[in-house]
Formats: sequence, structure tokens, C-alpha cells
Amino acid sequence: MKYFLLFLYLSAFISITLMEGLILVTLCILLYQLFKESPRLLIRGTIAIPLHMYISTTVLSTIFFFPKMTLKALGEGLFQLTYFFKIRKEIAALLAEKVPLLSVLAGFLLLPALVYHSITIRSPKLLWGGHFETGNFYSMFAISSIILAFSELTQKRKKTALFLLTVSILFVGIVVYSTRRSSLLALFLTLFLVITLFYRNRIISGKQLFAFSVSSLSLITAGYIYLSAKDHRFQLLNKMITGEVKINMENIDRLSSRRVKLLQDGLKIIEKDIQETNLIHLMIGHGVRSGLVLPHWHSARGIQRYESIFIISEFIEKGLVGVIGEILIMFLAIKRFISVKVMGRKDILAITLFVPLIIHLFATIFTFFWDAVLPVYLLLFKAGEVYFSDKERSSRNPHLSG
Repeated sequence: MKYFLLFLYLSAFISITLMEGLILVTLCILLYQLFKESPRLLIRGTIAIPLHMYISTTVLSTIFFFPKMTLKALGEGLFQLTYFFKIRKEIAALLAEKVPLLSVLAGFLLLPALVYHSITIRSPKLLWGGHFETGNFYSMFAISSIILAFSELTQKRKKTALFLLTVSILFVGIVVYSTRRSSLLALFLTLFLVITLFYRNRIISGKQLFAFSVSSLSLITAGYIYLSAKDHRFQLLNKMITGEVKINMENIDRLSSRRVKLLQDGLKIIEKDIQETNLIHLMIGHGVRSGLVLPHWHSARGIQRYESIFIISEFIEKGLVGVIGEILIMFLAIKRFISVKVMGRKDILAITLFVPLIIHLFATIFTFFWDAVLPVYLLLFKAGEVYFSDKERSSRNPHLSG
């Protein structure tokens, strides 16, 4: 059991089937914990209440209005109960110590798969998934490398820190190569929070903050230049900026990967529910992947989700209750992350536990909330809470730390 959660984390990069099997094992253990200890486990944690709002609307709306997708809804909803898995402080400390290094190692070990698929199918792909998984995973690996680098600086190991920062540049380059704008947005927003957290806790000086900001801006510029040469969406954006093409609805739709038409349809469905006073749909939605049965006036039929701005796509599936839950998860998770007190090398490493979920939350802004790896991200976030909650209790009551 000591290394089970580490294996679960690593399984996310190996096989979605293996990961889902281990998630089921985790939920079985949680069920045992609930019977053995207390159902109060289900209300513990910073995001416990809004997470229940998300889970309940995901499952109930689908059972009521799109029962054919019930199994999908159970996976997208109940799997997130991993957040309530009871993690002992010793296990949280182990995860804090091992996850950063394992993330960097995973980044290296997955490179052969990335190169192979880039050559054979001309697309960024790892052992499973596609563009999105490549972008999100390497965003995690890049920030883990940076966190490890700063932890090494606290030990005066400048050569190791420089190596890790170089590795992070490689990983950022892979995120750019994935051409996922959501991953790029999530990477730089999360990196901004990490660096701000370091500065507030005096891990880095003002000069180091300035140098890192300049370096980040240089990477963003280099990434934009690369994408402008390789990605038709960035090429279109540049032409719109320079006036070579008109700024009209059709070009904006192309720029957004056809999300504008999905947004229009999504807004029309919500408007129709309001006009017809479909209160139950407005409160809990139409069910997961309900785009398969709901009308499409502008977008192509058969699209499962009205993927545009997440508030719209999620409102259709989970209603007002679900959307409020998701917004609260975002707000409370980010607030918890930026409020931690970092007082040493171990604490620096421990903030890596928060990073996967924060990256995911930022990446969902223009997509949708669910992801196959979300149960693992939630579990790691909970481990981060356990680690820092224990540290905070010890600092308030020094006699408890002995």
C-alpha cells in the first residue's frame, strides 16, 4: 500500500486501461475506509462540497435524460471520488518526495514513444492519447523540472539546477510541438502561479524573478514564432492582425477550431430551455455527451459536446448546479495552492502535488471539465492538502511535531 499511489500516478502515463483498473481498486479501498472509519471522509477537503455538486449532476442528469450514457457518466462522475481517499501524512510526504523526480523521469522515458509516433503518424502521441495528453503531461513534466531545479538551488547544487532548467526548456518545447493552445495556456498560467508562490515565500529574489520572467517571455516568443510557421490557426491569426484577411465570423470560427458554431448552438439550447422553463435541465443539465441527441443548428451533427467556453458546454451537460460546482473547484483549488507556506526544500517539492490539477483546471477554460486522468489529479491534490495541513498544524502547535 505504501507505493500503491505512486504506481497509480505512473499508470496514467502507461495505459488508460491500467489506470482505470487501479482507480477502481482505489474506490474499493475508499469504500472500505468509509465503512471502517466514518462517512465524514466524504466531506473532508478544500473542494469536497463543489466536487459533490459536479459528481451528482454528472450522474443524475445522464440517468434521467440520456440513460444510454449512464456508464460514461459513472466514469466521469463517480471516479472523481478518489479525492476522498484517506491519505496518511507519511504517504503524503512520500508522494511529495517522489512525484517530482518521477515526473521528470517519465518525461525522458516517454520521449522514444513521442519520436516514434512523430515519425510514423506525424503526430505527437505518447503511449496512449494524442495531442491533448502530450501537451498536458509535458506541461506537468516541465513545471516539475523547474520545481526540482529550485529545490536543488536551496542545496547550492547549481549544476544540477541548471541541468533541470535545461530539461524544462526541452519539455516546454514538446508542449509547443503538441500545438494544443489549452495546454500552452495552462502551462504558462500555472508557471506564473508557481513563480509567484516562490517569490512570496522568498524562495527566489526579485532579480531571479525578473530573470525568470524574461526567460519565460523569450520562450513564449519562440513558441509563437514556431507555431506561426507550423500551425494554420496561428497563421490565420497573424493575417487577421495584419489585415491580410477580414475579421469576420467565419475566420473567427476557423481560428477557434470551429468552436464558435458550437458556442452558438450551445447558447441557443440554453435560451430554448429558458424560454420553455425547463427548470430541471437548467439546474442539472441534459447529461454527459448529450450533443449526440440535442439539435445542431450551426455545427455538425454527431458532435458529443458543445465544446467552446467551458461554462456553456458544461451548463448544457450539468446545468447551473454543476457549473457553480466547477467554478468553485477552480477558485478554491487555486486559492489553496497559492496560500501554502513554503519553508524548505521538502515543501518546494510538495507543491508539485498541486500542479497537475491546477494545469488541468486552466486547460479546461476553452474545452470541458472532465478528463480521463482527473481522478489521479484530484488524488494528488488531496495528498498536497494533507502534506501542508500537517505542516500548518505543526507550525501552530510546535509540541505536536515531535
